[in-house]
Formats: sequence, structure tokens, C-alpha cells
Amino acid sequence: MYTGHCWLYLNISSSSLNSFLPAWAAYRGILATPNVLLQPNAKKTHLGLSPHLVRLLRDQNLLALQKEIALEAIRRSHYPETVSRLNCIYCWPDEKTAKIAAKYWGNQGAHFGEKYLIEIGVSGEKMPSIVDTRWIDRFVILSNEPLEKIGTDWIHGYWSGSLYPWKDEPKIPSEPLMECLFDGTALVWGTQLRMEAYSIVEKLAPEAVGILEKGRLGVDLYTRFNGGDEWRLGQQVSVLILDKPSNELWVRNIICLDEKLATIVNQNAPKHIKPSEVNAKALNVFEKDTIKVPDLRPLEVNLEWTKNHPELLSSLHNLFTALFAENGGDVHAHKKVE
Repeated sequence: MYTGHCWLYLNISSSSLNSFLPAWAAYRGILATPNVLLQPNAKKTHLGLSPHLVRLLRDQNLLALQKEIALEAIRRSHYPETVSRLNCIYCWPDEKTAKIAAKYWGNQGAHFGEKYLIEIGVSGEKMPSIVDTRWIDRFVILSNEPLEKIGTDWIHGYWSGSLYPWKDEPKIPSEPLMECLFDGTALVWGTQLRMEAYSIVEKLAPEAVGILEKGRLGVDLYTRFNGGDEWRLGQQVSVLILDKPSNELWVRNIICLDEKLATIVNQNAPKHIKPSEVNAKALNVFEKDTIKVPDLRPLEVNLEWTKNHPELLSSLHNLFTALFAENGGDVHAHKKVE
């Protein structure tokens, strides 16, 4: 078991749907990768995806997707001990490195500002993979060149932990920019940004702040009083599923609303958590005749568009079916990807 601390930029710079899921997770106080969130049976039918990959699928970023699939294929075949980019928390090993990244990544989003930089406590089954993200800067973020032109040597450089051979490139740091790929859970330390995150959820889904607060109380019980699985209550994860009625692939967001966990929180929170430490306003939503769960349908992604790109579709099929098979899933149930 690995425990430590890293630094992370919270993507809550705007009160929009893009910030909703990060804000939900940040206020609850714990981030978790799909590998940790999904139960073994769920992994047979639901393939957990990192927010990074979901964003690429939503934006239909063909070039970046092709390169990410190649990154994963080479990782699986040559560097299986490393953490997958498709299922990880992206963070920085120290505050200094995180601030260097912000100087070059400002065009990736307003959340790459010092205001949104937080320290997190991480815990997982394996060590994080620390790699020089300048390889990604050069060949993915700043490159419009197709994979067949640039080859895959750079991918081996990235996964092997080699430093990028910088050559007086103004858009890329001259010094190593090491990022952490982490698979596990991360506790969000501090309260200021978490309250800003709450405001975002309250604005976008006021009917859902009750279950959000119940989830935060579950995390509080887990971290302060050596709890069990209470932290899972209200946890969100993005998954790839085959929609049975339409027989199409979708990326959907699901929230853990386990009744047993809710009962544990309801019974133990009043015993261990002071009333002054509870967001009573959020819990008042349970007294109203309103929907209690956020509507995440606007955040869904239909992969129908991939049919127009046969090579990408074939690569996705090979990767997704392999991942399902590893978890004991029925590969044939997902043949619609072909």
C-alpha cells in the first residue's frame, strides 16, 4: 500500500457543466479512480474511464484519442507496472512542479491558476508512475501530426521515465516537468475551494445538494473515525456501457446511492459529527418534494461518431474488449463497437 501527498489543480474555474463533476467530487472531499470505485461485478459491464479520456471522446478529438490509445497499448505490452492514463488521477509530485506546469498549461483551462491548486493525500495499491509530461506536450498537446508520421519512439520515452530531449522549444519547459499518474483515492485537504465547489453544485443542481452533503458526511466518518465504505456514498464515476435499447456505446456518469451506506451515514453522523460541522441548508432539500439526484444526462457522450473513423473504431474496439475481458466481462456483448 502506498500513501503520500501530491498537488492537483481542481477543475472548478467556471460554474458550468464542465465543472460540475469536479466540483461534486471536491466538496465531498475525496477523489477516486474507476479501478477503486467500481466493484468486481460492475467491471464486467461498466468500463471506468478517466475524465481526461471522457473529455477527448466528448470533443471528438481524433488525433489525441489515437495517440492515447497507442500510449495505452504500448504501456500494456511493455510497461504493465505503470499506471494507465485511461484510469488515473493526474497530479504533481510537489508544489513547485505544479506551478511550473501552470505557466505552460494556461491555454488548457482557467483552472491552471494558483487559486485552484490544492494539496491532496493519496493512497493506493501501487506506487504512482512519475513521468516527464513534456513528451505529451510535444507529441500530443502541441502536435497536429498524425501518429503514423511521428511514430512511437516518444511513447517508449514517456513510459520508461526518460527525460524529454528539449531543444530550445519556447512552448515547452526546458527543465523536466514530472507528473504523477495515480490509481487510488485522494483526500482533498483544506476547505476554501471545497465551499466554492459546493456553490457550483448548488447553482447547477440545487435539488441534489442533499445527497451531496450525505456523501460528504460519509467521507468525514471514513477519514476521521476509521470507517469502512461510507466514503463511497454519493461517489461519481464515468463509465463506458452498451445501451441495451439502442445497442450503442455511451459514456455515462453514475452515482453510488447504496441504501446500506446511506443507513450507516444516517446512524453514525449524528453520533460523531457536531451539528456545527454539518451543512444543514443542504440537508433541508430532503424536506422538499424535489428530485434528490442530479440529472447527469447532459454530460453523456454517444460514441456513434466513431463509426466515421474506422481506424479509431477498430483501435477502440480492441482496447475496450481487452479491458472488459480482463475483468471477466462478456466481450461479445460489446461487439457493436466493430
